[in-house]
Order: sequence, then C-alpha cells, then structure tokens
Amino acid sequence: MSRHEIPGFSLANKIVIGWDPPLQTFFVQVIDRKAELADRDDKFILWLGTSLREIYEVEQLARVVSLFAHVTPAMRATLYADKDEAR
Repeated sequence: MSRHEIPGFSLANKIVIGWDPPLQTFFVQVIDRKAELADRDDKFILWLGTSLREIYEVEQLARVVSLFAHVTPAMRATLYADKDEAR
C-alpha cells in the first residue's frame, strides 16, 4: 500500500492519498488536524477508496481531492507508478 501526504488548501486539514493493492483502489483521507490531535472519532472529514475498485484511475482521485488539495503532475506520476508496481 502506498501512502502520501500532500499539502491541502487549508492548514487545518491533513490530506492523505495512495493506492491499496488488495482493494485495487486509490484512496483519500481528509483529516481534521485538531480532531486528530484530540484522538476524536470524528477526525475524518472524508474517507473514500474503501471498496473494491472504488477509485480506479488517478484522474478520478484528483477530481475528488480537488475540493481539498491539488494533485500535482509529479504526484500523479507517483500514484500511477504505485498502481503499476502494486505497492
């Protein structure tokens, strides 16, 4: 499984994206940093990519993430490589 933290539009959020080989899906987690520090159960603002092939293409992932962050061309290439190498 790959896992990459990318800068978000808001410093209040942590954005984590990556590839999950067993589920064959990309995933995104948008986490409220304050809630995370307090170890609250409601720390996830968004968590997608938990079902089989839910987000199969990088472009799909980038569209979802676009509400919270920009997926750079370099990160897109990294994500494609993660998928190709089944990390």
